[in-house]
Amino acid sequence: MTGLKLSRPLNRTLWVGSLLTLILVLGGCVSVDAFKGVQREAEALGVELRMEQQRAQELDGQVHQLSEKVRELERTAQTAREETSRRERE
Repeated sequence: MTGLKLSRPLNRTLWVGSLLTLILVLGGCVSVDAFKGVQREAEALGVELRMEQQRAQELDGQVHQLSEKVRELERTAQTAREETSRRERE
């Protein structure tokens, strides 16, 4: 070797970077089109996730409303049972 000393941090970094670049080129790296395709898919999934989260919030609101309605109907039914029981006793 003609003066390339791998003990120097800059030379070591350049050597490792060159080696990694060579490995990626020979091993086949991800093309820009493939990367953009995956990126579009990730964005679409992100939109779908946000829509599902919004739908989940809407459903939580409906569950809350229905729970209130159930409690109201249970109170009405209890009142009716008590009224029926009172009338039977009379």
